[in-house]
Amino acid sequence: MDELWIAFGTGKNYRYIPAHAITASLGPQKARALPVFITMTGCDMVSALMGHKKKSAWATWNSFPQLTDSLLTLTTTPVNIQDDTLKDLWCYSMTAPVHTWMSTRPE
Repeated sequence: MDELWIAFGTGKNYRYIPAHAITASLGPQKARALPVFITMTGCDMVSALMGHKKKSAWATWNSFPQLTDSLLTLTTTPVNIQDDTLKDLWCYSMTAPVHTWMSTRPE
């Protein structure tokens, strides 16, 4: 599939969003990791995360590039999470608002 357009909004605000363009701007790794990021932060369901805007969670991910590899690990081997991956997730959870399941500190 070369293009994917998503219908969004209602009435005067109805528009089509080029999902393929968003994916291209993120790059292949970040695009593949995005569903895990959305699940981890709750950005798919709320307008703010524990008093912080979604942009702060995104900005933290952008300043913590090794998180991308850890999120990708969760897309492929969520049962066998290595210590390095847990450490990255824990470090991210200390700098960005995330769900309480991320508050467990790895050894």
